[in-house]
Amino acid sequence: AYLLSMIAACRAACAALPSYDAARLPALRAARRMVSYQAYIHANEQPERDSELARWATSITPPGEDLCWWEVAAGAASSLGVFALIATAAQPSFGAEEMAVLERAYFPWIGALHVLLDSLADRSADLANGHLSLVSHYDDAHLQADRLARLADRAVDAARAVPQASHHLAILSAMTSFYLSAPGARNDGSATLASERVLAEIGALAAPAMTVLKARRAAGKALASAGRLSGAAS
Repeated sequence: AYLLSMIAACRAACAALPSYDAARLPALRAARRMVSYQAYIHANEQPERDSELARWATSITPPGEDLCWWEVAAGAASSLGVFALIATAAQPSFGAEEMAVLERAYFPWIGALHVLLDSLADRSADLANGHLSLVSHYDDAHLQADRLARLADRAVDAARAVPQASHHLAILSAMTSFYLSAPGARNDGSATLASERVLAEIGALAAPAMTVLKARRAAGKALASAGRLSGAAS
């Protein structure tokens, strides 16, 4: 009953948004892709998991795009598209065509970069715990860096093409900086190379966010260390 009441409340809130009629179908498609991705990665053990995920991702690859299956899967897994569509629906006078442009920007480009950078930062932990590591499907460090840089380039172009482009460019740069400021994004030569290439594509947009997030992570680490020392002393 509690879950049903939450669903009803969310539906009512979405329906009240002034441009939700235009956002509803793209948001549902994005949510269904997320659900399908989670179902595939949790349904089977490797290698059956990977083969089923690859088959599904290939089937939803946008026509004419030279994307690896795990890049498409990453785009499908991202929650950013749903958030962007619902946030835009809160504004009046957005139509179906504008929402379609927004959907195409986030799936696959911005969404793929989002989840692959998350995978890059978490690769060591994912492999140690037997979790799916999407970036581990790249054959070598240079290919990984090339592909992630290409995705970053396409993500920037896609963000520039949507309504209120500056807002979505800010989201893109903040998201990129969040993952690339994490220790895991520079814990080996492979991750460092990819991080540098991606930041070069994002450009000056990422510089302020990188500075703030690095300082925030350093402060958090210092506070945690101080807390441990205080506990040991007492």
